[in-house]
Amino acid sequence: MYNFYNVALFVSSGDSFSNQTATGAINQLSRIQSFDFSIDFNRELVQYTDLSFENAKNKAPIVNFNYNYLVTNGQNEKKVGLLVNRTGESLFKNLNTEKNFYLLASNNNKEPNLSNIGSCNIFGLGNCLINEYLVTAEVGKFVVSNVNGQALNVDSYTGNPINLTSPALADNGQLYGNQFSIRSGSSLFNENGSFPDQISALSHGDIMMEIPIDFGFATHMSGSNSCLLQNFTLRIGIQRDENYIMGKYSPNRQMKMPVSIDLSADIILTKLQQDSLARGCYDESKDIKIIIKKPCTDFLAIEYFIKGLKLTTVSFSSSISNRIVGSFSWKGYVTDFNSSKLNVYATEAFDNNSPSSYVLDYCSSITGTDEFGQQFISEECFYKRIQT
Repeated sequence: MYNFYNVALFVSSGDSFSNQTATGAINQLSRIQSFDFSIDFNRELVQYTDLSFENAKNKAPIVNFNYNYLVTNGQNEKKVGLLVNRTGESLFKNLNTEKNFYLLASNNNKEPNLSNIGSCNIFGLGNCLINEYLVTAEVGKFVVSNVNGQALNVDSYTGNPINLTSPALADNGQLYGNQFSIRSGSSLFNENGSFPDQISALSHGDIMMEIPIDFGFATHMSGSNSCLLQNFTLRIGIQRDENYIMGKYSPNRQMKMPVSIDLSADIILTKLQQDSLARGCYDESKDIKIIIKKPCTDFLAIEYFIKGLKLTTVSFSSSISNRIVGSFSWKGYVTDFNSSKLNVYATEAFDNNSPSSYVLDYCSSITGTDEFGQQFISEECFYKRIQT
């Protein structure tokens, strides 16, 4: 018996057309909370003069997919093509690369660990592109990321997941023909169900936001005299071309510029600052940092640096027995991946622009074995928190 609530989500490490049979060619995404997809067949009613009609497909079917997961240290982001590094490259620079996703279901009420599978049921989504990346955090809850995208094909598989034809489509709409295998060692689970190469899920206590003092209205949102931050949502929305070309099955789905960046946050008001809408100038572009630490340490888990935002809306509300809540939203647009003024970066380690409340203490080498049995050597830097 197959239990479709025991599933694991995998993604190709290369593009959709790469060889996906070798160890490490497919990676599992961790701490997945949900995954769903739907198929739009793009049918259109066609009528004729003799009153006959048909419900015909006018375009290639489109597969919309969505999944969300608990944010950890940027590994899920890296595996789907988001750039999480120290080089100052745009977070979404590589999102024109198509990938394949695989949803694997285990049987006999066991975890979807390769040692438990034997035979399996798999949905394969081919030629996947990400259209939206969302990060949300709220007091009392874990940090969650939500990803939306589109694929061109879905195939289903049963049996031994070795050397199966991938769901990737060629330009003519036929299967490209490359193969995939979900091999022993692809799963990140160990015997007690944890992820040995990743940190625990992150909570609100692990988060800091650096917001310029004058980047709200009538309040300070970060620093020693700040109000009480309750939640934030960061959204990166990507639009794509839908231009069809003669002789090509699928549309050209290249990223369209500009890419929209939305950030919103709610605070509990504790202290007002003198301000005036009439006298103030709220047209400046400024930068905001979201810093998320590893639990119980001052090691960085992941940091988002959003550049070139402008304040768009401010609202205050109150009700009986509740304190005044302020809601703020900012918006920016990225027109150039290499822009130093308007962009979004993510990093998994502090760099020379680390926040003023931390100082470098020491760095040390760490070694271990990754999920594919390969030895790795890395460096982890410890930042000591200081009072500012």
